[in-house]
Amino acid sequence: MHRSRFLISFLISFLLAAASLLSAQSVSTLLNFNGTNGADPLYVTFVQGRDGRLYGTTYSGGANDLGAVVKINLSDNNSIVLHSFSGTDGSNPGGGLTLATNGSYYGTTVMGGARGFGVLYSITPSGTLTVLHSFAGGSDGEYPYGPPIQAVDGNFYGATSGTPDSSDEATIYKLTSAGAYSVIYTFNSSTTGVGVYGLVQGSDGLLYAVANVGGANNCGTVVKLTIAGVLKESHGFSCSIGPHYPVAPPVLASNGTLYGTTPSGGAHGQGTVYDISGLFGVNVLYSFTDIPGDGDNPNAGLVQANDGNLYGVTYYYSQVFSWNLGGTYTAFPGYVYGDTVANLMQDTNGLFYGVSGGDGGDGFVYSFDNGLSPFVAFVKSQGAVGATAQILGQGFTGSTFVTFNGVPASFTVDNDTYMTATVPAGASTGPVVVTTPTATLTSNKNFTVTE
Repeated sequence: MHRSRFLISFLISFLLAAASLLSAQSVSTLLNFNGTNGADPLYVTFVQGRDGRLYGTTYSGGANDLGAVVKINLSDNNSIVLHSFSGTDGSNPGGGLTLATNGSYYGTTVMGGARGFGVLYSITPSGTLTVLHSFAGGSDGEYPYGPPIQAVDGNFYGATSGTPDSSDEATIYKLTSAGAYSVIYTFNSSTTGVGVYGLVQGSDGLLYAVANVGGANNCGTVVKLTIAGVLKESHGFSCSIGPHYPVAPPVLASNGTLYGTTPSGGAHGQGTVYDISGLFGVNVLYSFTDIPGDGDNPNAGLVQANDGNLYGVTYYYSQVFSWNLGGTYTAFPGYVYGDTVANLMQDTNGLFYGVSGGDGGDGFVYSFDNGLSPFVAFVKSQGAVGATAQILGQGFTGSTFVTFNGVPASFTVDNDTYMTATVPAGASTGPVVVTTPTATLTSNKNFTVTE
């Protein structure tokens, strides 16, 4: 009798938990772009600002229909145009923004500028835009589709896409913290590919980038190089059942491995999730099937969430999915209903946010709720003892405690969504925990304490 009651109680608890989990897995449209407030977000991944708002770009729309920098207030889901591009200061930003440690955002436009091949710019949270470099084409690079990253050395590194049907090759450029621009590496379409839309820094300090086409098999490549621009290795994607034609750069996961997606290839020809092995080979982890509820052709890349899983979204019907590092693929119920090519981002409130090119409109912003808890994140996730760590989150007002892998640290709360803390003596690499008046928030990645 008691055993039966226990089983019934257990089943009820299990079903309630399952129902709660399913109810949490929901996709919601937050706002629609209408031209005036931007249009056609394309490959834009939003970034969380110090003020808790989301910052990004749209390819067109704005006052001149040449694209805009926008910020979104999550409290009311309204967008504000910070800057409308005019052509001379760039036009048609194809990617999002990078929040730098100086508090400004860095991005690129695909076209416009002094020579018509795009610009590299910075913009303050209040909307003051500065053109840092106008791309000149040829050996200087042309048509950058994504923002630069800020590397461990404090400098910025980015990619220009090049032109697949001409001799204009893709490049990797460097912008120093003092503002000096230089090209550090030039691709060769025959050997290392062309069509490069971004890069990432690995745990080894090297830069990794994928080229969409070209290379030994003409199906794209992955390359790794030093921050001085010295090519270390390259690998051509297979044109058979392997992954090929990669678009988004890979993401560095907490286990030190790089993971990515391709919109083509795999066992069913519908795209893959892959990783890059220690021998610099590409391994297929999952092949999309095009079966309803599974998704296909992921143009967007991956993001690692605070549950440790990788999340992405497919192109057709925009199916949200996750990949567990242990080897499990999950497709979540519900669709975005737009042709999506932009990565998801996870806000420190636990929700995911993304953009779609729309379903016949100017595009929209959506959220995906998988029931994940709030956390804290870093603008830069490493520093030496005595350095200042910049921490993003929510509910910081009145915080009482910050620890670096268990070691208490001094801190200053700048506002409810941003604080700084001094890396304490005796700290080692590990999570940062912030105790607020209402919650204990753990960082989504370890803070690396350097010498």
